[in-house]
Amino acid sequence: MRKNLSVWDAPAIVLTALRRFARLRAPEAAASLAYYALFSLFPLLIFLVVVGSFVLEEEQVRETVFFWLANLFPAASDLIARNLDFVIARRGPAGVTAIVAMLWSGSGAFTALARNINRAWPGARPRNFLMGRLVGLVIITVLVMLLFLSLFAGAVVRWFPLVSRFLSLTNRAPFNRLWGLATANLFAPGLTFVMFLVLYRWTPNADVRWTEAAWGAATATFGWRLAVSAFTWYLSSGLVNYQLVYGTLGTVIALLFWIYLSSLVTLLGAHLGAAIALHRRAKVNRA
Repeated sequence: MRKNLSVWDAPAIVLTALRRFARLRAPEAAASLAYYALFSLFPLLIFLVVVGSFVLEEEQVRETVFFWLANLFPAASDLIARNLDFVIARRGPAGVTAIVAMLWSGSGAFTALARNINRAWPGARPRNFLMGRLVGLVIITVLVMLLFLSLFAGAVVRWFPLVSRFLSLTNRAPFNRLWGLATANLFAPGLTFVMFLVLYRWTPNADVRWTEAAWGAATATFGWRLAVSAFTWYLSSGLVNYQLVYGTLGTVIALLFWIYLSSLVTLLGAHLGAAIALHRRAKVNRA
């Protein structure tokens, strides 16, 4: 029997999500994810460059990988750009063993992320070590697919203003300006939403409904955009100077802090989806 939740259930759902978020020590889990991500980021960078080189030109590889990683880690865009240039300039023909090694090293953070998202869901069964690693590898595979999808979508975005010429518009400037604003404000958030939706729908080792995953993904997407704006303002406001306090490690510390905030947002979205599942199940049991 299917019972739908109403808007009046929202306060109780949010409260349940926050309680489970605290009880399952999500802030501590976010700190551990930041640690794993720091060691996984650059092997993942090398893997993406090597894989991308099979199908794309050098400049396309750089633009696409930088677009994704700079959006994921805005606090370290300069660091990513330098390392990306270094990897591209010095990459050679990579064997299958080297590619697999980079993929395995880069999957550590995603394995830990999958484990904590799985822990958030009620009734989700824990996975063994090998299955956990497999899920991490699958997440990376989906990430690569989304990366190439973004490349294709970006080409469509650049091509679409040409439609205005075929529409015989005498003044194409408003059309192109409106299209530019729409793509700037919808393209990146749309891809972020899809990424969270896939993550919440298939990562938990439990039966997750699309609506539960979608609400969690929408919350995480909004929280992500809010965190990006707040963190960018925080760094540019002069309230903190990581370079002054930590010297050459300042960028790394800022990166760690950003990954921690991102992990908090990701886990909060998972707990919200799990809370929706709990309340829906409770309604069914009371019926």
